[in-house]
Amino acid sequence: MDILATKTFHGKRLDGNDPRQHKLRKNMFNWYKKWRAGKIQDIDLREKTIANINNEPWVKVISVQFVDPKKPNTGFMELDWNKAFVYSLTEAGYSGRTDEDIVDMWFTDLCRGVTNEQPE
Repeated sequence: MDILATKTFHGKRLDGNDPRQHKLRKNMFNWYKKWRAGKIQDIDLREKTIANINNEPWVKVISVQFVDPKKPNTGFMELDWNKAFVYSLTEAGYSGRTDEDIVDMWFTDLCRGVTNEQPE
């Protein structure tokens, strides 16, 4: 029995060169990548990996640091993001020489918007 002729995914055979099966093979590969990503112990890395597989924008605050604990306005935030997030920002009109520049511009706008909000 030819092992290649018996491979299946969700009960569907994956044999031959049927173009309709290209999507099925791709789905199988993505399913496998998601399954492997589910085995990642680091939750942040798992979330980012799954977002990358799905080509979805992802950003997360990794840490908040204070330069001087007595002056909380002298701190900074460390962010992590994926390429899909940067692409979504460029589609929204943000630009820069590097991904960091683009994300920094977005984050500055975000913070500015938060400070401009009026309490109800």
